[in-house]
Amino acid sequence: MADSFPLRLQQVLPVPLAGRGPNTIWRQDISLNSGRNYQILAPSGTGKSTLIGILNGIRKDYSGNVFLGEENLSKASLDRWVEIRRKYISTVFQDLRLFDQLTAAENISLSGGFEPPAFSKEQVLEWCVRLQIEGKLHDKVGQLSYGQKQRVALLRALNRKFKWLLLDEPFSHLDVDNMRVAFELINEQCRAQHAGLIVTGLDHRFNQDEFITLEI
Repeated sequence: MADSFPLRLQQVLPVPLAGRGPNTIWRQDISLNSGRNYQILAPSGTGKSTLIGILNGIRKDYSGNVFLGEENLSKASLDRWVEIRRKYISTVFQDLRLFDQLTAAENISLSGGFEPPAFSKEQVLEWCVRLQIEGKLHDKVGQLSYGQKQRVALLRALNRKFKWLLLDEPFSHLDVDNMRVAFELINEQCRAQHAGLIVTGLDHRFNQDEFITLEI
């Protein structure tokens, strides 16, 4: 695969949205370049989470094609998708998909379940201090608030190598200070890995100049 990892959508349209007209994403040919930040804005029920699912390979109910570099992901096998997620794509889903019976530290160290964590325990602990959850690391996730769970899910996604970071409404239960710290950390890691960032439901209090906006 080439050094550049653009994501390209070629006339993609989810089956549940087949009756809707074209917009800036659906039924368009668009290219998303790695190393850039994108925010997806749309009312509820118009396909933000569906887009994340398509780009992650979980949703298959769509027409059109999705490419990572020159590879057509729409034709990728299940085994190939496991490899793609392991090497190229890290995701925080809206429902977080954490293991409530495990501690916060255990969830973070799972690194998406695909390979060993990419960073040292000392580095991850420094991130936890910044996000103010270091005192919760040995608590089971099921006992945490939703905002604390969001921070755990984010750290798990960051604790690996990737070329694209997909975040589905990752800040919905965070206060302003934690949102800003989380975004700073996300930006640092995306720049360090020359990775692209796609965020749905981005809070308007962030600097919009740092993002390319696509509306569904």
